[in-house]
Amino acid sequence: MNLIYNDAFNGQSHTVSLPDFDILKVFIYGSIDVAGQDRILGIRVNKSISGYRSYVIQDGGHKEGRNDDTCFVLGRTAWNLMARIGVEYTLFKSVGITGIGQTTFYHKANSGALGALFCGECRGAFDPFTSIESITFFASGGHFDGRMKLYTV
Repeated sequence: MNLIYNDAFNGQSHTVSLPDFDILKVFIYGSIDVAGQDRILGIRVNKSISGYRSYVIQDGGHKEGRNDDTCFVLGRTAWNLMARIGVEYTLFKSVGITGIGQTTFYHKANSGALGALFCGECRGAFDPFTSIESITFFASGGHFDGRMKLYTV
């Protein structure tokens, strides 16, 4: 694997320009202050907000599935709590763009009690086929503080 990007970022979204590749490994980790609401997290190609078929199945504190047509969906925070997040996602260029990944959301209340896990298996596709010039990691609100590492394979 060839490291092509490694940087800290904060805010609701972060976009990175990409070189040409066949396989892209995405690692994102950090924490999100959800501002009292559950938030959806995802990855978008070329800032496009349509053309996706994706889903995530999350399990842990409770089980839930989510379909999304606006992004490669990574999952959602839960219980209106701040979460520590780890993401590993792989994008493949072929006839279209497909993706597969795993996520871990660890929610922690300020009370000192043990937190709750919400872990996910993610899959998706983006159509029509296009070259990938950039990817954007985003949260549907709140404030993310973390790091992104990108590798080409």
